[in-house]
Amino acid sequence: MSTPTPHPTTSTVPAHPEARSLDVWKWPAGEVVRVLPAVLGLALALVLAGCTSAGGEGATGAGGDPTGAGTTGTGVQDPSDIQGGDGACTDALRSGPLIDPSDQALGAPQPGEEPLPIVNLPRLDTCELASTADWLGGPLVINFWASWCGPCRDEMPELDAWAAQRAGEVDLVGVNIDFRQVDAEEFLEQVPVDFPSWFDPDAQVLGDRVSVRSMPTTLFVDPDGTIVHRHLGPITVDQLNDAVQEHLGV
Repeated sequence: MSTPTPHPTTSTVPAHPEARSLDVWKWPAGEVVRVLPAVLGLALALVLAGCTSAGGEGATGAGGDPTGAGTTGTGVQDPSDIQGGDGACTDALRSGPLIDPSDQALGAPQPGEEPLPIVNLPRLDTCELASTADWLGGPLVINFWASWCGPCRDEMPELDAWAAQRAGEVDLVGVNIDFRQVDAEEFLEQVPVDFPSWFDPDAQVLGDRVSVRSMPTTLFVDPDGTIVHRHLGPITVDQLNDAVQEHLGV
């Protein structure tokens, strides 16, 4: 009888169809030796961070800045440019608007601050568009997740229990970045949670604007809408409690 394969602690997105493979077997031996440490170092970094996100071409992450005030993307501007599989939530995004000009005023951010982008996203269970401005007004935690991310699946029950325990003190919302809505829905059927999630296919709308490049990523937002901290990779209940106390004062 064969030994069962252990469940992986991390997972990565399948390679993009246009990605070119490293044809190392055709390289001179010296070149392989020179390149191998860099490749192994990159692989280790991805494992430590969690699952790699399928960002668009030219996407840049926030680097090692723990405040999340790094380089951000612009996100999709025109609803007709939204890519994704068939589904009512994707259709809602394409119908727009992605940005409501009346919800854009969050005050003037101070140097080094990163305001939460105000955009419209469909809620996964209803596919009705709602503004991220509706999330504000109190301490907020935003968890970005995907169905293909093993650590996301593992931490979901703990996140749900934590959200119930801290209800009234801090709000938790999820943002799913699956390309296909059906994958997110099947995930939630297998791992049901009570906290709400919104749909951002392939992180095109909100995820790109806040430079989310690995799964899971958790953002901590103060009542004024400033992203004050981000946690890359899986997060425990103790880490959640420490982060909301340190960065949100609750």
